[in-house]
Amino acid sequence: MGIRTAPFYGSFADSYSTKKHWDPTADLEIINPARGHMTCVGYAPSCRRRCQNPINQANRASAHRLLESLSYIDVSTTDISAQLRQLAGLTLCVRYHQGQNENMVRTWTKQIRAQKEPDMQESIQELQRLIREAQLLASKISRSSGQSPRQHFPTFSEDETFHTKWQEPEQSCHYQERVKKMQEEEQRRKRQEEIQRKAREEQNLRRKREEEQRQQERDEKERQRKKREEEERQKKREEEEIQRKKDEQEARREEAREREERKERIRLKGEQVRKEREEKARLQAEKEKQEWSKLWIPYVSRWEEIKKNGAKGTSEHLRAVIPWPVKSGDYKDVSDTSVEEFFKKAVPQDANAATKLQYMKAECMKWHTDRVPRLFGVIEDEALVRIFTTVAQVVVKMKQELQ
Repeated sequence: MGIRTAPFYGSFADSYSTKKHWDPTADLEIINPARGHMTCVGYAPSCRRRCQNPINQANRASAHRLLESLSYIDVSTTDISAQLRQLAGLTLCVRYHQGQNENMVRTWTKQIRAQKEPDMQESIQELQRLIREAQLLASKISRSSGQSPRQHFPTFSEDETFHTKWQEPEQSCHYQERVKKMQEEEQRRKRQEEIQRKAREEQNLRRKREEEQRQQERDEKERQRKKREEEERQKKREEEEIQRKKDEQEARREEAREREERKERIRLKGEQVRKEREEKARLQAEKEKQEWSKLWIPYVSRWEEIKKNGAKGTSEHLRAVIPWPVKSGDYKDVSDTSVEEFFKKAVPQDANAATKLQYMKAECMKWHTDRVPRLFGVIEDEALVRIFTTVAQVVVKMKQELQ
């Protein structure tokens, strides 16, 4: 879909001028404002808007050249209907809107007439002004010669030219004299106007100087008033600054006091928390100490019973009857750490180093790998053997540390 390609006819040299008289692209609304570029200029009734079909490159180039040539034509004196018809053929899409060619020419003609009418009215008014000046000149000449103005100034209809009605003033024998008198009268009038102009200028200058003097006085009063107001504002700012510094100083003192109070509250609270924590830890340690102290005597008593009565049996029986040196007494909790903790905390805390060494020597005898078979028989359960070995290694290590 595109715009019908038509040959470009740019041979309008007889109507051309050396300057542009108008902008046909803008005045004829060639650019589609909805798209921002040139589209079909026809109207699409189904869409109730301007057609938005694009124009192919060849037709667009021809349209631009034709628009450029139209800008140099004075449309107030030249009929450009043929060019407008050619432009419509280039800018209407072939598929839908070629039938709107004459409508576009009429529309564009109305737009041009509406836009150029003010310029034509201005030209008519200028021509009328020139005619009035010529009539005034003819009237002056006629008064000086006693002749009717119509003898010196043409009256012509719209179909007659100015030159066919104009009668040359030189036909009068007194023409030069009248012209001289008119020139002298014009010079006197100009001198009088110059005198009046200078008088007006002097009067205006005097009034201007007086007004300037009054203005200076007003300005001085205004300056003094502003100075007083500025001094008052400055004084107020200084007072406000002093008060602001006092308020800031007081606020800093209050903030420092609150900060110290807050620190003291935090310190007291921290001290209280610390004491509570220490007390809790002390009670916990005391409780734990009591719990450990209660484990040693039953542990020793059970071993004495085993030594006295023996404890041979199955692995399950041994796991149940042997007093294992851990806080829970359960073989499942036996480990290097738990066994060492037991002998450090369950042994009477009031015992000295020598007594503790004797305790550990006795433990080494109990858990020695050579003594275990005599007390409990041959143990084939490897897991149980590993438990005995763990206890034996720990008591040997602790005995060596005490030696």
